[in-house]
Amino acid sequence: MNIKAKHTLQILTGTLICAYMGIHLLLGSPGVQRRLSTWTAEELRRLLQTEVSIGRIDLGAMNRILLEDVVVHDREDREMIAVKRLSAKFDWKSLFKRKIVIGHVQLLGADIRLGRETPSSPTNFQFILDALASNDTVQSDSPLDLRINSILVRRGRIGYHVQSEPETPGRFNARHIDLRNLSAHLSLKALHKDSLNASVRQLSFEEQSGFALRETTLKLTANHHRLQLTQLNVGIGKGTLFHTDSLTMRYDSLSGAATLAESVTYAGKLEGTAVLQDIAPFVPALAHFDDPLRLQLHFHGQGKQLVCPLLHIDNGNNLLLSTTATLDGWDKGPDMHVDGQVSQLSVSKDGLAWLMENLKGEPSPALMRLGFIRFRGRANGRLRDIALAGTLQTEAGSVEGNITMSTDSETGDRNYSGSVASDALDLGRLTGQEQTLGNAAFRIELNGFNYRDRYPESVIKGEVASLEYQGYTYRQIVMDGLYKEGGFTGHLALDDENGRVTIDGNFNVAKAIPAF
Repeated sequence: MNIKAKHTLQILTGTLICAYMGIHLLLGSPGVQRRLSTWTAEELRRLLQTEVSIGRIDLGAMNRILLEDVVVHDREDREMIAVKRLSAKFDWKSLFKRKIVIGHVQLLGADIRLGRETPSSPTNFQFILDALASNDTVQSDSPLDLRINSILVRRGRIGYHVQSEPETPGRFNARHIDLRNLSAHLSLKALHKDSLNASVRQLSFEEQSGFALRETTLKLTANHHRLQLTQLNVGIGKGTLFHTDSLTMRYDSLSGAATLAESVTYAGKLEGTAVLQDIAPFVPALAHFDDPLRLQLHFHGQGKQLVCPLLHIDNGNNLLLSTTATLDGWDKGPDMHVDGQVSQLSVSKDGLAWLMENLKGEPSPALMRLGFIRFRGRANGRLRDIALAGTLQTEAGSVEGNITMSTDSETGDRNYSGSVASDALDLGRLTGQEQTLGNAAFRIELNGFNYRDRYPESVIKGEVASLEYQGYTYRQIVMDGLYKEGGFTGHLALDDENGRVTIDGNFNVAKAIPAF
């Protein structure tokens, strides 16, 4: 390179550096920033046809943009979006390779208030979607190639409210959602037209009902035919923590995946510790369950059919449940079909006390008299008409049952039909009348069992092989009739070695004046 060319290159380089520094200083001056903020707000106001204000815009080093105090109103002139600080750092060189690379995004102090007047009215942000929608009816084949290395959200708040609907303090309400203290650290490693690679390094928030998500992490990869979640860790409330190595889903199309079409398959394993109190905003009856439970869940499925070959729950010493289940049509509500096998349900006396104290605030004397519960059995059928069969063991004896529970589709009333049998059940212990009643052996069929006005009601047919009453054992008692309002109407016969008695009629000893 000769001296003249070298001198020319030096002058050109110096000129570019001076121009760059001049533009940088110009854009950094308060006056230019005010004008830029005003012009941008006016353009957004014209586009959205609503009130928009921007406190400050700073274009730093030509590859960073900073917006402060951004406010957008809805069409009712109510503040809808307020952001204290939004900043992003770009890689301009990637644009020449038809890529969009954003190094770092910060969203601080965002307050987003979404909603609608009634469940059927438009949302207050629909006008933004309409304004940003493309009017070009010709589809573009331009490839999408987006990468965001880091998205940081701090002190965020997102609310959604349907104004006409009542609120439910202390209970989760999908029509009144308010997420507070939203904190997130996200990464979008790749977003193409046909694939996605993203990770959640940290996600937490508190919902107004009391539900809280904490320290949640995951990695997500997806394409047109497969989705996989790995390194999933979910923390809820004070003590619930679930984790899994992998959850997968396979599908023919994204629309099919969204609706869980018949061709969609999925599988996964979930393990962790659950404190039921943490989900009390969804199930209020669990509000007092503050002891941890260990949980193992293995599942796979296709479409609306879910198979759980393993569901194991225990609290370490006095409660254990191990079961398998298949749910078919789990989106059909009471018409969902269930096929479940309880291989082991075991609750100790202390476990029964724990359950009752947490459910009702105090132990139930009747349940505590059971001493312990062990159950093995099966449930099969639709939820509205399900058959339950199994063996229940307690300190008072064991009972075998085969019961069908039916639910009236109009009234919601439940009734039970089937048979129960025992070779030796201590009725005195169960009823707290040990001085009067003793063991009983029976096989009884019930038809239409339910409760009306505090009394059980059912058609009863069966035989009591033996019944200990006041020190004497009665044998061969046959009954066939209707038990209702504390009385029995029908046929009752006793064929004992010391005498025979047959009664056809009705009697009721529950009334103030016994009726016969």
